[in-house]
Amino acid sequence: SDWYEMDFPSGDVINGIWGNSGDNVVAVGERGLVAHYDGDEWTQIELNISARLYDVWMSDDGQAFASGAGGTLIIYDGSEWSEVESPVDDDIRGIYGFAPGNVVAVTREGSILRYNGDVWELEESGLPALFNVWGLSEDAIYAVGSGGVILEFDGVEWSIMHEPFGKGMYGIWGTSPENLYAVGLDGTVLEYRADIWRPISSVATQNLSDIWGIRDQIVIAGNFGTIIFR
Repeated sequence: SDWYEMDFPSGDVINGIWGNSGDNVVAVGERGLVAHYDGDEWTQIELNISARLYDVWMSDDGQAFASGAGGTLIIYDGSEWSEVESPVDDDIRGIYGFAPGNVVAVTREGSILRYNGDVWELEESGLPALFNVWGLSEDAIYAVGSGGVILEFDGVEWSIMHEPFGKGMYGIWGTSPENLYAVGLDGTVLEYRADIWRPISSVATQNLSDIWGIRDQIVIAGNFGTIIFR
């Protein structure tokens, strides 16, 4: 089937999107934008939030978590959205979870937050600026950030698995702990194999902002409409 442009209720920039089915998708963006797709149409959710929202994640049971500028954190509990208390006041750039009681977020000031089902807590701080977080399981979580730093959580603690090298990383994805990819500044693509991160050839020169895939099929998105398919 073909790609087509959908009718959308807002002209604001969309920064993040997630869904657990074709008829339950949430998008977030500028000026507190939150919109929901029910399989037929998009509807904007009116919230008393003006902060830029960067990212959103949804659990299998439909609970959703979004993060944004100035420490903004909002949660959809299955019936309504609400803003919740945040342990930081800096931009929360990425969010990802494994269950409604285990959600991780990362900030531009180098902090890692975790939601335990009741409250958000500060888990790590003093790290380089972090832009995105993703994981294979609760024991294999990865965060990427400034200068190309890549962090790994093994279920017990966070550690640096790739030192900064001058190229910021904005997205990470993989099929196993031995097969990972990270993308970032100036078309940079890194591949993790045999316990080593190494650069691989990329056809792009624009900044690459995110990556996703299904098994061996990978899609990378970036600035100015850049899309790479492998």
